[in-house]
Amino acid sequence: MWYYYSTYIDPLTGSWVAEHSTWPWIFWSTSMLCGVVQLVGFILIFNLI
Repeated sequence: MWYYYSTYIDPLTGSWVAEHSTWPWIFWSTSMLCGVVQLVGFILIFNLI
């Protein structure tokens, strides 16, 4: 069900972010988010082993 909502919400939020920010801000914010997700993933994997 959420798949159908994301096809409408993602272009709207993506265009808003692209319109109101610069490319370095987008690059660094997504890089930090990916780093946090990777860190949480490593912590969860090593706690389950």
